[in-house]
Amino acid sequence: MDFMLRTPRIITFLLVLVLVLSSFVVGYAVGTKGSWTAPFQEPKTSSASVDFTLLNDVWGILQKQYVSQPINTTTAVYGAVRGLIDSLKDPYTVFFTPEESKSFQEEIEGTFDGIGAEIGMKNEQLVVIAPLPKSPAERAGLLAGDQILSIDAVQSKTLSLDEAVNRIRGAKGTTVVLQILRTGETEPKEFSITRESITVQSVTTEYRDDGIAYLTLSYFGPNTARDFQSAANEMTMKDVKGIILDLRNNPGGYLDAAVSVASQFVENQTTIVIEEEADGTKTTLRSENGNVLSGMPTVVLVDQGSASGSEIVAGALQDLGVATLIGVTTFGKGSVQQLEDLDGGASLKVTVAKWLTPKGRSIHEQGIAPDVVVERTEEDYSNDRDPQFDRALEILKEKIPQ
Repeated sequence: MDFMLRTPRIITFLLVLVLVLSSFVVGYAVGTKGSWTAPFQEPKTSSASVDFTLLNDVWGILQKQYVSQPINTTTAVYGAVRGLIDSLKDPYTVFFTPEESKSFQEEIEGTFDGIGAEIGMKNEQLVVIAPLPKSPAERAGLLAGDQILSIDAVQSKTLSLDEAVNRIRGAKGTTVVLQILRTGETEPKEFSITRESITVQSVTTEYRDDGIAYLTLSYFGPNTARDFQSAANEMTMKDVKGIILDLRNNPGGYLDAAVSVASQFVENQTTIVIEEEADGTKTTLRSENGNVLSGMPTVVLVDQGSASGSEIVAGALQDLGVATLIGVTTFGKGSVQQLEDLDGGASLKVTVAKWLTPKGRSIHEQGIAPDVVVERTEEDYSNDRDPQFDRALEILKEKIPQ
């Protein structure tokens, strides 16, 4: 899942809980006589008008000469819109049909049918961003960083991100076969995975006997801010001495939720993230209604599956010096999307800005380097070892006053 929603903006889940899947500033409609009408307005940033003569000409020729008549006008319009979006070469700007839009809404609510893995594009290759805990994808053995070479024998290189997602998602009980190439290996492997109905709990808390709270954030959903606030309040009543915040394999979610989570660790009105639009305009989002965990010894676990919203939290806590980051470099998704509803139930997720850390760092396509690098190998996974968590525990205990 690739989202980071803030009303009305998103820092897309980048990926998609394997679904990937309010008015499009640009749109086409088919007139009663078969001519295209183009309600485009001239872009504010450009002095050039838009000439749609070519599009009108092609449409007219197809209507008169194309052998398989009548043409499905809805499909034609969707195809034209997808072509427009594809020309941007931005995997995070996506057009959703009504069906895909419905799936996306289900995804951001945290309930969907699929294999339970976030996927995205990295270096023009379809990859697993992160398998969700206890999901079919995790049980099958998928790991963050796995390259998806094919989906049911269809080469992923021939698919856009949303096309790939649509092939991977599906009704519970059905099966999808993924051909996977893993980092460090030369031969791909096939994984046959049965889809299930998946409900994702975004915040889970474990209280250890040594006074340390272990918080896991799976994604930043519509209830994450509320649930994390409740967890933070509970921790103050339980006399917690330190916190391990686990953002590994967290692909993002609502922007407001990410800002709210980071706000719990800092004083009010502290800069959490900066949005920078195409014209250079910057908007600073500051902490509010937080401060519950300010001063609490904290370490944050991150990995290559930490993306978007989780990178906002990690980047803010690192820049502000309130937490130590442990693990490996994060995914590197530093753009902001806005979700727009379209006629007929379709929608558009469009990139509208970049985001920067409080110190003005852009992490897009380079990620956030942890303060302490600790790898977790496939052998570690297979043997239920977690050296990243173990190191976090060591460092946190050093931070806690004796």
